[in-house]
Amino acid sequence: MKKNSIIAALFVATAGLLLSPLSGANQDRVVLQTDVIETLLVPETADALSWQRVFPEQLSMPRGAVRAGAKGCAIFSFNINSDGEPTNITTEKVVPSFGLRRHAKNYLESWRFEPKSEDGGIEESVLLRLDFCTGGATQEEATAICEYQATLPCSK
Repeated sequence: MKKNSIIAALFVATAGLLLSPLSGANQDRVVLQTDVIETLLVPETADALSWQRVFPEQLSMPRGAVRAGAKGCAIFSFNINSDGEPTNITTEKVVPSFGLRRHAKNYLESWRFEPKSEDGGIEESVLLRLDFCTGGATQEEATAICEYQATLPCSK
């Protein structure tokens, strides 16, 4: 009987440790912020483009990229068709090559554009760089990190 009582007491003590929160656990946890910067390479300015991106309104890291911890840059070429959808998306360069390529391409496929003029839009070719950044305890810090990263070459 004594052996069973000791085992039962150990079980209750262990279960109590597992179920009760540790004091101070996760109180100092820092959640890093993310940001995405879009740099239009061709045409050189957004004014020269006959389309404007309407979805997403603000760029954010794709969920899959955040979960994978992916960060880096990607350069894509694509066309905007007469319906305002990106087509013929081609990955020109991705750094790092693992983890970011699929997430970035899926993200870009979800974009929608509207023509700037009422005449409608014509199919147009675009070369675009996207920088995916993680870092900083505040959104301002993440944006500053991403703005710096966007000035660097998209290479290893």
